[in-house]
Amino acid sequence: MLLSNAKYSIEDENKTLMRLSWAEIRDRVRIANPEFCALVDDVNPGKEFSFYVAHYPFGALLGNTETAFIPTAQGDFLPLNKPCARFSTALLNDLDYGAHSAPVTMVLNKAVELFIDHKQYNLTLPYRLLHAGDFISTEQVISEVKSTLMLQSAAGCRSAMMLPPINCSRQFRHIRCKYGKRVRKPDSLYEHAKLFSDLAQHPTEGCTWTMSTLLLPYNFVEKIKQDPAWYKIYLYFYRYALKYHFGMTDLNLHLDLITEAQRKQNLKMDPYLSDTGKHLYKIAAGLMPGFAPASDELYLPRAFLQNVFVEVYGLTQYYPTIFHPSYFNLNNPASKAVYYSRQYPTNFAVASKTRDSYSITHALSEQQNFLDELRLGLAKMTPNSNNGVWLRIGKDVDFCTYHSYKNNQENIKLSSELQHLDFRFGTQGCAVKLKKRTLSEDGIFMRGCMAIRLKQNQEEALGNS
Repeated sequence: MLLSNAKYSIEDENKTLMRLSWAEIRDRVRIANPEFCALVDDVNPGKEFSFYVAHYPFGALLGNTETAFIPTAQGDFLPLNKPCARFSTALLNDLDYGAHSAPVTMVLNKAVELFIDHKQYNLTLPYRLLHAGDFISTEQVISEVKSTLMLQSAAGCRSAMMLPPINCSRQFRHIRCKYGKRVRKPDSLYEHAKLFSDLAQHPTEGCTWTMSTLLLPYNFVEKIKQDPAWYKIYLYFYRYALKYHFGMTDLNLHLDLITEAQRKQNLKMDPYLSDTGKHLYKIAAGLMPGFAPASDELYLPRAFLQNVFVEVYGLTQYYPTIFHPSYFNLNNPASKAVYYSRQYPTNFAVASKTRDSYSITHALSEQQNFLDELRLGLAKMTPNSNNGVWLRIGKDVDFCTYHSYKNNQENIKLSSELQHLDFRFGTQGCAVKLKKRTLSEDGIFMRGCMAIRLKQNQEEALGNS
């Protein structure tokens, strides 16, 4: 059976999809999103509305650019745009409105990554991270807001990667012996997430990491759109759209101020340096995710994966640090650093690299010089309502470049220093106790890494190191 009518239990994570009434699911919704739960309580929906709770293992696609995927008890995921006998009539009646995009969906626990997959470039571009209480496919309610990006969504972080190299053929044979010959050795950072997903979903290993979503039925969505008594819920979705769509668009428009700051400093208009600089400022503003060392189980099964690479693969010299997309919070004094790598550029802008004949350290030095000059240019501008965020970033945020080797200009620091500045690269990033290990400064991500952190935190970290 595809569906189970059993009442949902937090301890019962083995059922992949359940049809439930509001009374049966409201407590779980209240934990994830108290405001939305209270609004639905006010309209007191009856048993004519059937909600669906779906469970996904790490790495499973919730949807691609064409449709959503429904998990089944057999362990596979059926595309909603291709009805089959395994779909009940009730499910199709309730969810078919999202067959060619996605039904309105709330994240109940863990996290979801929205991303663009550039397989031809061996690159995944993280676009947005969703947490408990966030929604997917709100355009089904607010039709004026529709993304033109070809986004996919996955349970956990599709862009996750291991910091130390894990492509040693000799050591990877241990993985294949345990998990089967179909498990492919990753030849690039892009392929790390596929390996992580294959390991987490392996039928014999029992990885317990699961994320859950709530899918809203067609008649419930239509009530929100058409019934005046449900207007407060409609208004909630409208404000949600304003926050995550129009707000980002508005700040993006004001990125022209960075071009103005370039002119003030007479900076050469190198498109690659300029586009990368704008992307780094977007990360600092919290518009786009950077990367951070995993320190919990929110985005991926950290303990399970680290145990595999320590005990099975045989990683001995380095900490098994795992990177995942993460937001920087400019407004939180305790915000931890996020990172961007020149070796794995997640910049959406398509600008041609210039002077490719130069070394990576020369390119990094130029990027650091560009950011330093850009800061000076922003400092010369008069604050107003349009440039306040960007001027604040120029004043309060430190952009610092790291590589495994220093350069002649000495504006690039050694990657090995990060272990003493950010403990997530060491013991705080490990789910298992490990001794006498170091940060993998030879990892691809570290050979051209930009740290984005608050200046006050940089000074405190240097004082404690």
